[in-house]
Amino acid sequence: MRAAPLALALAALVLAAPAAADAATTDVTIPGTLFSPATVQVLAGDQVHWMNHDSRPHTATADGGAFDTGSIAAHGEASVAFPTIGAFPYTCRIHPFMHGTVNVVALVLTAPPSPPAKGGTASLTGRAAAGIMGVTLERLAGATWTAVAHAAPAADGSFAFGVRLDAPATFRVHAGAAVSGTVTVRPVDLHLRLSARRRGRTTYVLSTRVAPAAPGTLVVFQRYVPERFAWRTIARRRTNTAGLAQLRLRAVFRTRVRAVVRAGGLEIASPSVRIGRRPPFG
Repeated sequence: MRAAPLALALAALVLAAPAAADAATTDVTIPGTLFSPATVQVLAGDQVHWMNHDSRPHTATADGGAFDTGSIAAHGEASVAFPTIGAFPYTCRIHPFMHGTVNVVALVLTAPPSPPAKGGTASLTGRAAAGIMGVTLERLAGATWTAVAHAAPAADGSFAFGVRLDAPATFRVHAGAAVSGTVTVRPVDLHLRLSARRRGRTTYVLSTRVAPAAPGTLVVFQRYVPERFAWRTIARRRTNTAGLAQLRLRAVFRTRVRAVVRAGGLEIASPSVRIGRRPPFG
């Protein structure tokens, strides 16, 4: 079902912005007599895409008449573009107890997908509507917002900041009158523990546990090379849901191994363990 165009000019909105340089689409499903998620936030110029997974038809109709998808048949779809900033509550005309809201903004700030290690660098990313030439990252200190960095959005509206963190911090970005929502980042004290168990004469199973557990963390196993006075990477593994990564390794003669995790620009290493037997000389 093709979405209806915006029906009104929405003159009552406080702030208007041009379409985003690189529009994105946000999905809203209708699994029954509800919208999921009920509230979405999109950048000016983005689309919202409704997917009706119910066996009955539904609509997404703005309370003020700004948009109307029309009837979305069972298992049908409809999309609406939102070029104007503001809050757009809507209902289903067929089932008026179904409610949703589309919040259209000029700036979006996104937290890192996983918390950085304490003392490391947090990567904050975001998007700006077209026409915004520069954004300022601000950090909350008490009750005051303090500017910490500036950036010019790329052609697609994206921007990024790297901030070193030793403690939890709350951030936002602004550009003129446009202000993003806040993002709080909480760095973690990352700890690694390495153990080795012998499996046969020369085979060992190395087990590394990363705490706090973050599934998918990349663990680098290294062996010490005394001739070079350096550590050499021998394998890479990712942690499971319990924060555990394992490696089966053959070691004939005595050697030192360790596990390393790189997070936020930091290299965090476990204490080394010795595996293998002593050589029959020296």
